[in-house]
Amino acid sequence: MTGQLLQDFIAAVDAESFDSFEAALRKFKLLKEVKGNGEVEIGVIAKVAKPIGVAVGERLAESDEKVRARWLNRLATDEKAAARCMACFVLGEIGRVAPSSIIDLAHKLAADDRWEVRECIANAFDDQIGVAQPEFVYDLMSRWVADPSPNVRRCTTNALMRYGIRQPRKVIALMDKLRRDESEYVRKNVKFCLQQIAK
Repeated sequence: MTGQLLQDFIAAVDAESFDSFEAALRKFKLLKEVKGNGEVEIGVIAKVAKPIGVAVGERLAESDEKVRARWLNRLATDEKAAARCMACFVLGEIGRVAPSSIIDLAHKLAADDRWEVRECIANAFDDQIGVAQPEFVYDLMSRWVADPSPNVRRCTTNALMRYGIRQPRKVIALMDKLRRDESEYVRKNVKFCLQQIAK
């Protein structure tokens, strides 16, 4: 089922058919792991949402900006958390080539009420956008450390791990701003980030 779903999404994007994209998304949302909108398991993210999101994102990154925005917004505002997780990886690929175009939507996903979505957007910054646009990610996260939302502040701790290995002093200085954050959620992730950098 996953292989066919991936092909359906790719075919929809290649044909620039939003109707086909909606049909593929309906099939995705019928998966038993997605249908109930319960906790999105890591396996579903790794084996389904991420591969589809990366493939769709690679293709959309080459599309017209309005086309990209329409398709990405559709996923990012879906009622299913698994679809929003997929949106994070689509956004990650688009952000590799057009980073300034993803800021507002990335912020919305970083503030999402579901931890799985927040984890996926942080990973998209670290594993996708940060590889191609490291200074962009660092500059954006430098602003997000002061965001009113603890969920957005927490995103910075995971979005900069790869960057922190290459530029430890810069990331440690940012983490120092969050070390005494009012949110325990943020503080715990600062510790995790610093441990990863130390390795």
